[in-house]
Amino acid sequence: TRHPGDADYWLGTILRMHRMYRNFDEELRDRRVEVLVEGFKDEPLMLRPEFPIDPELEKAKIYEYAITPAYVPHDAIIHPETGIIYTVDQSFDHMVVTDPETGDSEYIQQSDSMAMKFHRGTPILNNDDLGELDPEQRKGPHSMSMGLGSEHVARLDPVTGLFTVIDLPSRIGNGVLSEATQPYGIDVNPLDDSVWYSRLFADTIGRIDPITLEITEYDTPVRGPRRMRFDDAGILWVTGNSEGELARIDVSKDFESKVYIMPSFAENIRVAPYALGVHPLTQDIWINENMTDRIYRFIPDEERFVVYPMPLTGTYTRDMTFSPDGQVCSSNNPIPPAALEGGVLEIFCIDPYYDAAVEAEGVAVK
Repeated sequence: TRHPGDADYWLGTILRMHRMYRNFDEELRDRRVEVLVEGFKDEPLMLRPEFPIDPELEKAKIYEYAITPAYVPHDAIIHPETGIIYTVDQSFDHMVVTDPETGDSEYIQQSDSMAMKFHRGTPILNNDDLGELDPEQRKGPHSMSMGLGSEHVARLDPVTGLFTVIDLPSRIGNGVLSEATQPYGIDVNPLDDSVWYSRLFADTIGRIDPITLEITEYDTPVRGPRRMRFDDAGILWVTGNSEGELARIDVSKDFESKVYIMPSFAENIRVAPYALGVHPLTQDIWINENMTDRIYRFIPDEERFVVYPMPLTGTYTRDMTFSPDGQVCSSNNPIPPAALEGGVLEIFCIDPYYDAAVEAEGVAVK
């Protein structure tokens, strides 16, 4: 959005997004192209949110790790013992292994790579795989084929390699973006091992019984439920992407919920929470917000938000993951990479309790 584009420029984006939603409405596609052409004319936005400087920011430090080459380093996860960061690239079909101690990254290519498959919205069929990487031998990631449609949840037995495919109940989307629905977030309740999933565009959350595989679905208290996580007490936290909300759901009390509106700090705009993570040490909720170059932290005991500014404009983040010493990390990967200031994609980590004196001594902060 940093420069104007003609219809051909925007068509690739619209094609890609419509295919993700299984929406093949050509009239709607063409109208959306027109809207983008008309809307982005290299004119500056005449508003600027005024973010408060929370005292918590005085304790924080941000670390950045460049990832090159990269195109869509989509999701990162940290080894709970070694602290090594593993990131999968959605377009280059490789895994990036980053050592936060040195800042160096190793790039492990998938053997059957179909790199750049998302360019110009090109759909690649029959490529639904689950990969496994041996962190010691650096072998892989190899993959086990899994041919699925978009309305299923699959259970994998890692010992046998066998999948159980669970058909979700038929449901029509909310019609805002598509008549189709899309399973998106998933997590396991630590109290009873039940599996919970969200259905984007259907405003629905489902539960799968871990023994019988029976499915129960609930209407969500927020629109656009995207990713979600359980805390240690079995409370489910869900982002409401459509209207900038955070939901706290007690699944043990008949889906009792409370919704928190995420502050936007400007009139007539909304934030766009994508994913969230529950900090394993503090149980605070960390939310990536992809409209304002900010990361939000929600402190449940105080029911308040703390907003952390990111170092780069154009920041677009994915899942939140946590290091053994309590840092909060995510991948930073707008599409295309040129949308990010400097054009170099990265992993970043926030240390919310940074202690300069301890770091000077070379001892990790716990």
